[in-house]
Amino acid sequence: MVDVLETYYQLKKEGQVNDLEFFMVMMIITGGNAELSTYATGVMLESMPFVVEAEQENVDTMMQKYYNESFRYSHRVLLVSHSQGNLFANRVYDSINPSDYQNYFANVQVASPASRVHASDGTYITGWVDPIINPIPGSMESNADLDDFGGHAFVTAYLDSSDTYTKIVDAIKAQLGVLDTIDSQWSTDKELERGTCDYRITVKHRFDPALEIGEKVYPFAPNQKLYTATNQKSGEVEYVKATCGGTDFMDDWDGKKDNECWMIDNPQEEKIGGESCKDPSLFEVISQTDQNSRNWRVTVKNKETNETITGVFPFNLNGSLYQVESGEWVLASCGGSKILSSWDGQQPNEFYMIDNAQKEKITADIPDYWCRVFVEMEYYNGMLKGFFEYERVECWNSLNNNVDTVHFVDSNFEGDRISTEAMQTILQNDHDSLESLRDQYFQDKIAQYEEGYSFSLEYAQEPYCVIRADEDGYADVFCASWKQLLFEAN
Repeated sequence: MVDVLETYYQLKKEGQVNDLEFFMVMMIITGGNAELSTYATGVMLESMPFVVEAEQENVDTMMQKYYNESFRYSHRVLLVSHSQGNLFANRVYDSINPSDYQNYFANVQVASPASRVHASDGTYITGWVDPIINPIPGSMESNADLDDFGGHAFVTAYLDSSDTYTKIVDAIKAQLGVLDTIDSQWSTDKELERGTCDYRITVKHRFDPALEIGEKVYPFAPNQKLYTATNQKSGEVEYVKATCGGTDFMDDWDGKKDNECWMIDNPQEEKIGGESCKDPSLFEVISQTDQNSRNWRVTVKNKETNETITGVFPFNLNGSLYQVESGEWVLASCGGSKILSSWDGQQPNEFYMIDNAQKEKITADIPDYWCRVFVEMEYYNGMLKGFFEYERVECWNSLNNNVDTVHFVDSNFEGDRISTEAMQTILQNDHDSLESLRDQYFQDKIAQYEEGYSFSLEYAQEPYCVIRADEDGYADVFCASWKQLLFEAN
């Protein structure tokens, strides 16, 4: 009887049934006895506070079980629920705390009386004919066939019927695939002794401050899952970050290379390497393109194998050859992992920097005294009267690289607001108009400085347009373009 009242409470909470419908069901059960049906309904109403309390205790117990046995160990949860269990599955999903754990919870509902599956990663299978579920008001429509005369039991009806069995298995496989693609709950906090065989990381939980791991982690694949595996060298069980499937990791294996230190026995056979830099004496630069510019790259040849690598970033032509995290090849002093395009203290002639200890850079030659003119032009709603101009002139003395002069010119814009959908149709017109306006502006700017200066166009960016939408569904179109004009004193 408690289960029946719990189910009634859960359906009522979802707005699928009401007290009058309960009374009508009692009338059917009692053969139309109004007095007995009224009494049963009264008992139901009087006992409801106790039912609510018991139901909440059940939800809390389930939620704590999932947290203690799964979430806190970074596991994902796939819940296959049946009948009233589907109502509890929805209640548990809504109770998950922190709510980010909901991303790691999937639910396959079988024979569901619910009006929907609450889990964002979830689906359901309800058979026709299911005599228990089909009559429930607001329940999801049947989407599978039960053999013979139908049924409701999980094993003898749903798993014993070919169509429902196939759909349940397919749904489980699909949800497991979705869960497997979700990012790890643990991110890298610190890197220790990178580039050596003692390379380890510490990790922190992305959203649950109650969870901590004070141990060092073997980073076979730092962006993948956190779990434990057995260190075959020491026999200890230790934490690893790796693609799933590994149970053991070792420091000795067939085919081990000189710069490889550890391997985990997952299908990918992921490894932790030592020094990744290639010996500079093994390579030579055979060609260069766009030297001393932003696009400066070199081609390097292996003297022993004649293998060539193109598109190498030349931070140090006498440095080592290796790959950084992005997969790009660099010539640089060892120890770098990232190529930066912006950083504190960046100078106008500095384009890229590698984050090794030497902070090596790709730069361009600059004249003794030079200026750049940056111009952004914005206008709105495809209307010329909405033209907005922004100018910045910056001049440097190459002896100290200090900015000598900076000045700004602004003019306000005006224009009517129109819908985002309508704005889409005028983007190309804005693009073409802006390019013409920009080019004319630069001709006027050159004319202002024609005495005493020589000019060259150093860089031009294609005009671009984007839509800026607000919460009310209105938008302005913003278009911008800029050229870099280099001029020197004669």
